[in-house]
Amino acid sequence: MATVWLVPLLSLLLVCRAAPAEPLFRQILGWGGGDPAVVAPAAAEVGVTDLAVWNHDPAYLTRLAAAARPLGLKTYSCIWLGEQPAWQRYFPGVAPPLQQMNAAEEAAAVAIAAELKAGPSVYQYGGEPVRAGLEVFTDPLLCPHDPRVAELFRRQIADLLAVEGLRGIAFDYFGYRNYRTCHCPVSQAAQAAWQAQHPEVEPARAAARFALESLVGLCNALADHARRL
Repeated sequence: MATVWLVPLLSLLLVCRAAPAEPLFRQILGWGGGDPAVVAPAAAEVGVTDLAVWNHDPAYLTRLAAAARPLGLKTYSCIWLGEQPAWQRYFPGVAPPLQQMNAAEEAAAVAIAAELKAGPSVYQYGGEPVRAGLEVFTDPLLCPHDPRVAELFRRQIADLLAVEGLRGIAFDYFGYRNYRTCHCPVSQAAQAAWQAQHPEVEPARAAARFALESLVGLCNALADHARRL
């Protein structure tokens, strides 16, 4: 049975294969992609220790790991809640269960999209909001409360970790488009069930606590799944 360790980096979570315990370590993460024969030496030259890429192609990941390993670099493939292409691959012909926002939040998404199209913007792409007014994430995201989404990631993680030499999985953009919760029927039913099981939680605080605990629970469950592979 493999052991994994978790390293939270802002919205990023690295789920790694077995490694000896290290009391102190330095980690410098490189992010992106490109030709492994070019990227790996350049990353090593500037002191990068870990490479995360937005790529799920086994052939590419194998080349990347092969180029990175001799240089002491660890490699990761990134997954996120915007995995609509992966959804269609694992659930062909089935509409993806996307997060839903309220009317004001949807209007904010339209306004932000127009702002981004017009030119430079202070939009943070998931970071600390700095715009005046309501801030939302513009990209569509899968609902973390739909059980099929967890199944999607379990299957995807298993396929990715089958790649020879891949160090682990990077989790990014695991959150809510409105930074609060999802308003789809599945989410609302899950929240109602959670509140029924936690009558001690004040109604005013229940939505936020449910949203946080359910999201953390999904990430932990997927990390546990990776540990078992």
